[in-house]
Amino acid sequence: MPRKSCRTRRLRRIWDLGARLHCSIVDTCPTMDELRRVVRKLGAGTAEASDHALYGIAVDLTAQQGVCAKLVNTALDDRNRMAIRSLGAATDAKGLRAAWRYALAEGGIPGAYWAVLTHPGADQALISEVFGDMHMPSHPVGAAKRADVRQLAAQDREITALRETVARQQ
Repeated sequence: MPRKSCRTRRLRRIWDLGARLHCSIVDTCPTMDELRRVVRKLGAGTAEASDHALYGIAVDLTAQQGVCAKLVNTALDDRNRMAIRSLGAATDAKGLRAAWRYALAEGGIPGAYWAVLTHPGADQALISEVFGDMHMPSHPVGAAKRADVRQLAAQDREITALRETVARQQ
């Protein structure tokens, strides 16, 4: 039986992707508001959960082909329709890789990430490469965030001390 072209095969769904990708997809592609809307539709009683708890719930539930995964998948397809259409023009992994590189350079990362992962022409090597492009920058970003939090805490302490000094002097 002849192999179907990329254009005629359906997009992969979130539950079709490896579990190691769910964390990066939930972290990168939807906003927290979108995740909260999905949870609200489920009536799961977690709409008021912390961002971290909500994130964990979404990562766990997207691995299963259930209502949550379908809602997240639909939300991501809708939100990233332009990127899916744009990268969908690629007919093989080589063209898709070039489109991904262009999206990285232009800053259209969340939509392009979803579009590459779900593209029927993305092979495992490309998916691993794209995942690496997304994952590795998160390490220095996390370190920078921690440094920023420490600096803000120090500045808050300094401001408090200065205010107390001013109050005493007045």
